[in-house]
Amino acid sequence: MNKGPLSETSRQFVQNRFTRYLVSIAVVLFLVLLLEIITRGNHELSITIIELVSIAVSISVFVLVWNSRKIAPDTFLPAIGLSCLFTSFLDVLFTLSYVNLPLLPRTTGIMVPQFWLAARCFQSVTLLVAVVLIGRSLTRDKKYDTLILTVTYAGVCSALVAGIFVCQNFPACFDLFAGPSLFKTAAEFLITAVFILTAGLLMTRHPDIDPEVRTYLETALLFFGWGELVFAISGNGFEPMNVVGFFLRFVAIYYLYRAIVTVGITRPFDLLFRQVTEREHDLRVSEERYRKVVETQTELISRFLPDGTHIFVNDAYCRFFGLPCDEILGKKVPAHCKVEDMENLHTIFSGLTPQKPVVSNTCKVTLSDGSVRWVVWNDQAVFDSKGKIIEYQSVGRDITRLHEANMALEKAHEKLALLSGITRHDILNQLTGLKGLIYLMQSYPEDPEIQNMLAKMQNIANVIEDQITFTKDYEEMGVKAPAWQNVAANIQRAVAALPVGTTRVLIETGDVEVFADPLFEKVFYNLIDNTLKYAGKDLSVIRIISREIPKGLEIIYSDDGEGITPGEKEKLFGKGFGKHTGLGLFLVREILAITGIRIAETGTFGKGAVFTLTVPREGYRFPKKEA
Repeated sequence: MNKGPLSETSRQFVQNRFTRYLVSIAVVLFLVLLLEIITRGNHELSITIIELVSIAVSISVFVLVWNSRKIAPDTFLPAIGLSCLFTSFLDVLFTLSYVNLPLLPRTTGIMVPQFWLAARCFQSVTLLVAVVLIGRSLTRDKKYDTLILTVTYAGVCSALVAGIFVCQNFPACFDLFAGPSLFKTAAEFLITAVFILTAGLLMTRHPDIDPEVRTYLETALLFFGWGELVFAISGNGFEPMNVVGFFLRFVAIYYLYRAIVTVGITRPFDLLFRQVTEREHDLRVSEERYRKVVETQTELISRFLPDGTHIFVNDAYCRFFGLPCDEILGKKVPAHCKVEDMENLHTIFSGLTPQKPVVSNTCKVTLSDGSVRWVVWNDQAVFDSKGKIIEYQSVGRDITRLHEANMALEKAHEKLALLSGITRHDILNQLTGLKGLIYLMQSYPEDPEIQNMLAKMQNIANVIEDQITFTKDYEEMGVKAPAWQNVAANIQRAVAALPVGTTRVLIETGDVEVFADPLFEKVFYNLIDNTLKYAGKDLSVIRIISREIPKGLEIIYSDDGEGITPGEKEKLFGKGFGKHTGLGLFLVREILAITGIRIAETGTFGKGAVFTLTVPREGYRFPKKEA
């Protein structure tokens, strides 16, 4: 079934195909009857008239197609025209030799069927080539298609004529005593098969050609094939059976005329621009589908020129601003709303390039009724072939409720932070007073038992202080967005805040940066602090290196202390595990996990502790290399 638009005439043709066939057959029968009346049964005259009409039709088809070759959508029509032109040339030679005119003084009766067979062979093959070229071209943009076909067909025709008329090496087709040769009979059966094959192939290419043109061409090809079949099973050209073949050929010529000349004159657009019409229809369907999708979206969609003049807005955009479309189209943004920080907005748009045509931004919008809304926009610049901005497209989403919720959450967090900060401050003040009293009581060493209890009290107070400090660090974790941080700089700050004494800290991480929480420094602070407290008296070196691996980056922290026992490795990063608060390594793991960094203890007990931090590939960079 054909898809796509048809002209009204073409639609009527499809709906009344049977009626039109009857009319066409009636016309053909009338012409055949008229021809019989004119020639009064003279077969030679009938054949001559049919050939002259065929030549005239072929030339008219060629003239029409040749004049429209530059606007034809493919090479099919030029191929049809050139086939008709060179076939008519061979038919002229056949007619001249058939009527034995003195224009071809060297012709003989043997050459007559040779010219006929050469013309039919050429016509069958070239029409097959034309059908194959429907919707296709031989060269890019079909720039040289017509030239290639013209040169090729001219060369083939010249070779056929030279083989018959000059070199006389074309296979014999007829003998005065034996009749048609085996070569002629076999060739005509083959020509019949080619015509029928071409008609069948044309039926499979129906979406690419107008239905009326296709039907006429199919009919013409079938009649060409049936006529040639009659020639194959009949005798010489003067027998009545052969005249029937010429009449069938006459019918084929009539339908070829209807397909190209009649349709080409009455409906040239359907003949030449069938594909263009279908594409326009598909484009209209696509535009309608796009419009329905756009109009039903809840996002705010608009398109505007570089000066801000709106050329398209969807219904959601109009509803958002509370204005009809005609009051927005043709006007600039400030005409229907007030956008805060317009200067910043201009800066964002001016930074769009063909390499970076899309940007997202969030802005505050004051509507015409005075209400304030927050909108996140995805803006895209549309460029021409020279890189100049033609227009912009913006797709916005109202995030006012989300923004208000975030603001409420931030205020709640600020209040909680203030409350916990005051609470921590008061507790720490009380701890300071308690530790002071403990210190004063320890200056009276009368009772060793009391001194032992005071030492335990001092230790408990220290633990409480560390736990209070941990609550502050844990509260701040994840509040601020992760950022790129230099590993070596974070380690140096951690070392500076700790009493490392004679222990050497070797930093061999280079200039690598990792994407981590702002508390990333606490990772190394806690690792070094743990080493200083628990590595043992033989501790002398802490070494931190980095190396790239297939899965990303490894930051390896190692010391030459006692190490971690196998039974403790799995519990190290659990909350509450350890000799003190049990919160240091737990905090380390939580800080790293925010950006997908994993940590594990991989050392050997007795040879020192080894902590391996594995950073994913997208989580590290080397600024100097990238610059």
